[in-house]
Amino acid sequence: MKVAVPVKELGGERSEVFPGFGKAPAFALFDAESEKVEIVPNPAGGGSRCAGRSVVRTLKERGVEAVLLKEVGKGALNHLRRAGVEVYLLPREVKTAQRAFEAFKSGKLKALEPREGGPARKVFRE
Repeated sequence: MKVAVPVKELGGERSEVFPGFGKAPAFALFDAESEKVEIVPNPAGGGSRCAGRSVVRTLKERGVEAVLLKEVGKGALNHLRRAGVEVYLLPREVKTAQRAFEAFKSGKLKALEPREGGPARKVFRE
């Protein structure tokens, strides 16, 4: 299983976790079986509105099945769900991509459950 974590820079597994999704500068992709890490730049450039769809498409093309996030907007969450990508919320104290992956492997992260209704810009966070 491949897991993606949004990060602030292209610095490897020690990169700091970026708090959002679509505007993240890059993503750390972890292969849970081989434990190899790949850092990829955000295909949406990290700044465009409605970037979620493009980011989800690219992550799916790379085999990502789950994302680990500190927060996510409803639009991005909908794109992730439609693509069959699981979403897990990271606690505030998780600072690096490596720590995020370790928390995932240990089973300590909470999967975000589907929610109905609410404003279009609703943000879910831990």
